[in-house]
Amino acid sequence: MIQIFKQPFIHFLLIGTAVFFIKWLWADPEPPLEATVDTKIVITSNVTKSLESQFPEDIRNGKSNAPEYQQRLRDALENYTQEEMLYREALNRRLDKNDLTVRAHVVGKLKTLAVEQASTEPFPQSQIEEYYRQHLKDFTFEAQVNIALLFFDKSRRRSAAKADCEAVWKRIQNEADVSPESLENVADRQHGYRLIMTALNRERLISLFNESIADTVLAAKLPGWLPPLESSKGWQLIKVTEIKKAKVEPLDNVRPQIIYQFEQIRNAQAVDHLLQQLKKKYEVIKK
Repeated sequence: MIQIFKQPFIHFLLIGTAVFFIKWLWADPEPPLEATVDTKIVITSNVTKSLESQFPEDIRNGKSNAPEYQQRLRDALENYTQEEMLYREALNRRLDKNDLTVRAHVVGKLKTLAVEQASTEPFPQSQIEEYYRQHLKDFTFEAQVNIALLFFDKSRRRSAAKADCEAVWKRIQNEADVSPESLENVADRQHGYRLIMTALNRERLISLFNESIADTVLAAKLPGWLPPLESSKGWQLIKVTEIKKAKVEPLDNVRPQIIYQFEQIRNAQAVDHLLQQLKKKYEVIKK
């Protein structure tokens, strides 16, 4: 008999039993499943009206006695009843406990409630105008151009790059309506340059070429070809195809955007106000 208690298997069995007993002894008692659940589901007229409001308009308008309407209502009430039973039973079984998805959803609903209870007074015109003046650069759009580019690479053509560029420039001057596409095969495509390049502002033009070329391109009054221009990488012929002048959006055009910004700030303040109230109510204990 003593030999049996010397077996490792018996030792593991005894240890496991002791651990299970201690865990059971110290475990928090779970409430009975039926202790808190409300088993009466009352379907009020407001519930029915809410369900009816989700029906298609052609069924809602004057067809309350139609068989299709009555069947839809019965199905809707049955679905509502089933969902309510499942919802209550899930809460009764504490399935929401430590569920991060449920936690985030409920917290989100409380924040939404705080926002809905915040002031909905229109923002004063003076406040909107002041914001517009202080953030005018946010409503200012830089000048932009679309171009066609013929690039003659110095590293590839060496000293012939300038001569090749000027030869094509003479062709452009002597021939009417020369399209960039018809000249694409005489140019190079190194350094990521493309034949057509769009929405280029001054910063982008400088990164592609240099400040001098950027200023020359943006100074163009009308679409058309520019004389040969030199950069550190080569020579280029640039045709300005579209010019978008710099402009400041008027206040009336950006008013909805400003009001949206104000609403975001007001919503954040409403949530912060709620949190400040809750901090007075709850005690945080660190262990």
